[in-house]
Amino acid sequence: MHARNRAQRGIDAPTDILSFPLSSTSGEMVLCMPEVISHAKVWDVPAQDYLPYLVIHGLVHLKGHDHGRIMTRLEHEYCSRLSVRHP
Repeated sequence: MHARNRAQRGIDAPTDILSFPLSSTSGEMVLCMPEVISHAKVWDVPAQDYLPYLVIHGLVHLKGHDHGRIMTRLEHEYCSRLSVRHP
């Protein structure tokens, strides 16, 4: 994940999820479970609670949103609708 994040985004660090749009209606998400577990600990939530949020986060990215107020609002909305804990 570290190498892919560096190659795709120019960020020289591992991450928990990367989202890649393939077309206007499809995309790919790549998860790195060691990073998921590590980030869940930072947020003080069990990894099994963090993972559903992370999938929502990746899907919002696939819809074309970057980190910011709109993305956060959409994540909260989707988490609420799906009864997913938002860290």
